[in-house]
Amino acid sequence: MFAANDNIALGIIAAAHHFGITVGRDLALVGYNDTPLSARLSTPLSSVRVPLAQIASTAIDLIVNPGKEPHIRKSMPTLIPRESSGAPRHA
Repeated sequence: MFAANDNIALGIIAAAHHFGITVGRDLALVGYNDTPLSARLSTPLSSVRVPLAQIASTAIDLIVNPGKEPHIRKSMPTLIPRESSGAPRHA
């Protein structure tokens, strides 16, 4: 299951626990934004990390130097696999 953000994923984890579902074993779950809490959960949450510093820097550059051509910039998010998606625990 893919949650729109890590906070929603926390709600899914709570609901799964309520129904006796073990995240990472019975349910694979991935969040979005890779909040600091994600790695500290009892079952660490797999999450997609967005390069926010790069996006902010590019946005500022485009505002300061707008130019006339359309500007298309790409940034690549990164999947951070952890136990919630079935990834093995690292020692």
